[in-house]
Amino acid sequence: IKGTENPKSVIIKKLSIEVTPPSYTAIKKSIAESPHLLIPEGSKIKWRANFSDEITQAKMLFSGKDSVTMKKIDVDSYSATSVTNESGFYQIQWQYNNETITTDFYKIELIKDQVPKVAIDNLNQFTRLSYSDKLTVPVKSTLRDDYGLSDASIIATVSKGSGESVKFREE
Repeated sequence: IKGTENPKSVIIKKLSIEVTPPSYTAIKKSIAESPHLLIPEGSKIKWRANFSDEITQAKMLFSGKDSVTMKKIDVDSYSATSVTNESGFYQIQWQYNNETITTDFYKIELIKDQVPKVAIDNLNQFTRLSYSDKLTVPVKSTLRDDYGLSDASIIATVSKGSGESVKFREE
C-alpha cells in the first residue's frame, strides 16, 4: 500500500485487518484479504499497519467525517479499532519528516442485518370463540432470519365482552 510515489517517503509494508462479526451472526473472526471490506453490519474491525520506517503519528480517516488516532504498538507498527454501522470508505494517514502521507480510499461495504420475517399460516386476523368452544387456538407460523433464530414466542391480544364493556389483555 503506497501513500505517495516519492521514493524517500515511508510506505505501509504490511496491513493486517481483523474482522470480528457480532456474535449473533455465528460468523467467526477472520483476517481480510483486501483493504476493501465487505462485512456484516456491527462488525469490529482492527487494523494493524507496519510501516517501512519510524513515523511520528498515524490515524484512520472515515468517510471524510471522523478520524481515529492509531495507537503505537512498537517502533514501526500502529493499530486502530472501530465498530462499523454504516458503509463508507477509509484512509490511513501518517506523518513522516513533517510530511503528511495519505493512502488511497478503501471501501467499507456493510451487509445489512435483515429483520426477521414472520408469517402466521393458519389463522384469520380475528377468531371468535364462545364459552362452549375449546379455548385453545392452534397456530402454525413460519419464521425466518438471515442469521437464524434461537427462540420465538407469540403474544396475542385477547378481547372479552362486547360493546362498551370490551376488555383486552395480552397473552
